[in-house]
Amino acid sequence: MRLFLAAFFFVTALAAFAADAPPPLVQDYRTRLEKPAALATEILRLWLDAASTPDKNPLATARAEVALNAQRSEPEILAALEAAANRARTQAATAADAKIPADEAAAWHEYALLRFCLGQADEAIAGEKKRLEALSAAAVTPDDWLAATLDMARLLAWKGDDEGGDSLLRMAKKLTSSDGPLTGSAAAKAQVQAAEAIAAAHNPKTLVTDRREGLVKALAGLQKAPGPDAPATLACLEELLAQPLPQPVDSGFVETMATFFQQLIAARETALGPEHPATVTAVVKLGNFLWSAGQQPLAVPHLRRALDVWLRGSGVDSKERLAVARRVAAREWESGDMPAAEKIYEQLVAAGTRVLGPEHREVLQYRMNFAGALSSRGEHVRAEKICREVLEIAQRALGPSDPDTIAALSQVAVFTARQGRFRDAETLFREVLAARERTEGENGPETLRTRSNLANMRFVLGDYGEAETLFRAVWERRTATLASEHTDTLTSLHDLARVALAQGDLETAEQRARDALDARERVTGPDHPRTVDAMLTLASVLSRKGENTRALEIAYRAVSILTDRFGADDPRTIAAGESLGFIQRDAGDLAGAEPLLRRGLKDLEKRQGADHPDTIESQLQLAKLLIKKSAFAEAEPLLRHALTRGETLYDPEHPFVGATAKALAETLAPLGKTAEAQKLATRALAIAQKKTPKDTRMLKEYEDLAKKLGG
Repeated sequence: MRLFLAAFFFVTALAAFAADAPPPLVQDYRTRLEKPAALATEILRLWLDAASTPDKNPLATARAEVALNAQRSEPEILAALEAAANRARTQAATAADAKIPADEAAAWHEYALLRFCLGQADEAIAGEKKRLEALSAAAVTPDDWLAATLDMARLLAWKGDDEGGDSLLRMAKKLTSSDGPLTGSAAAKAQVQAAEAIAAAHNPKTLVTDRREGLVKALAGLQKAPGPDAPATLACLEELLAQPLPQPVDSGFVETMATFFQQLIAARETALGPEHPATVTAVVKLGNFLWSAGQQPLAVPHLRRALDVWLRGSGVDSKERLAVARRVAAREWESGDMPAAEKIYEQLVAAGTRVLGPEHREVLQYRMNFAGALSSRGEHVRAEKICREVLEIAQRALGPSDPDTIAALSQVAVFTARQGRFRDAETLFREVLAARERTEGENGPETLRTRSNLANMRFVLGDYGEAETLFRAVWERRTATLASEHTDTLTSLHDLARVALAQGDLETAEQRARDALDARERVTGPDHPRTVDAMLTLASVLSRKGENTRALEIAYRAVSILTDRFGADDPRTIAAGESLGFIQRDAGDLAGAEPLLRRGLKDLEKRQGADHPDTIESQLQLAKLLIKKSAFAEAEPLLRHALTRGETLYDPEHPFVGATAKALAETLAPLGKTAEAQKLATRALAIAQKKTPKDTRMLKEYEDLAKKLGG
């Protein structure tokens, strides 16, 4: 949009906003808005952006966005607009008295824009009429007259005055007709065509497809003359990108529109800078467009760029910005970058509480997601506390049968389990399952997810038979309802591989693990954390079968992927390194395995504590290496602690208790504690015979040890 402003119109409408010390990005924005013309232009840009979405009051939305960017209240923005409009009116009167019609026209144009930004369309049109009257008395060029006529026509189109707009467009056409002063100007004709297309775009009778086609044709003419960076060209481009999207969209349309968005972004970067709110708004529109078109991986870098600017400047305290932050956080979560997701969810909790209120449904979801991110790095107690607080609010505000209330209870169960309180977690999961079955039926997706969680509790508590039955039922139902390669179905397939491995059914475990890995690589990608989990499970199976070369190759690859993605010090990388250490140890590479096992144990002791189930499992695995090194004195305290804690966490016949008892027997015998070693070996064999009768290799090891110590 063309703004004809005399130099003396520079005023400090927002100068009072600089009283405090805001972030540099905010201060720069405030400085720019000291010019009323810049303030009006900014609101009009944002108004067009808001108008492309189902917004009841896009002007109010635009003013609110300006207020957020400037970190000022909306009443202050309204007051600044009102004061600037009154000054423009006074300046127009002063210019009229001085008989300077060009300056009078410029002042009336500014007045009109400011009044439109205040939502006073009639006053704005009156100002544009005054502008045209002033220009009629001035020695202006046909180009200036055309610009004023088209500005007025555009204003009438925005107001919905089709008849008045058409009248002005006919006047504009006369200027470019065969006997008009601009008949040879391609730029003038292109501007008239664009004005007609814009008027049609604001006419509710015009079909959406026709609106877009008209603007595209007009834009093509403007890009030739007056050129791609001309104000009229950018105004037409903004109008085009403000149009609602067709449904569905094809790839060709997505590519074309993405190119238009990139043109707008480049123009705003050149004119305003890469971090100006108007530039960022265009970036967000591109990201949201790609997201809506199903191109989420392509959308996220644009949304992330905008989010980074907001977090350095004016924050995310609006519903629109919260939506962008939520999308970025969700993708970070899905990709496995939990530290990044945690930072965003923490911002979402704070901003959402301010914008929506502490008991709003979305804020409760943000808090649960934040808790999940905390739990991913071992803060299970804090995560449980947050979710119990959410559960209390949800039960009161939403009701006990609301899906979000049940989700909060489910999260409490998850974080209880991650602390090693498996029996408590099982009770909670059974409560969640009953609620899920009541609200969405026996085969609903959340019901199946809860049943899978319950199966995991039976698995960790050593009931492999019931766990397999539950896992298989969930897998079969997911295969039937979601397809065989849906990510949830693949999770169930991987669960079946794990339970087969625990039972010693290595052939079945290998086939399931290979199937899960192959599908994961196709569906989630070769470097996704869930793909890495499948790789490590397959490596463990191959190691148990004695196929050490292939097992080591896969495990090394898994560690390399996690190191590249998350760094060597990330807990997931350290855990994968420990899994590699297990395989190296069993393959006889004790020197290579020991530092990995010691590092894994140290990390778990620091993050989870000495008594956590993962920690005592790590103690057992390191002790097995020490036994191979004949370091029995160092292994004994590790195994005694693991056995005592295992008996508390699990029942006395749990497979972990049996494995630890066997290792402790192997440790005590060389230390001369033969009687205790004999009892432990006998106990270990009895547990193995009862819990893992299919694992013939393991049974043979236990039997041989019992005979050796018994003899």
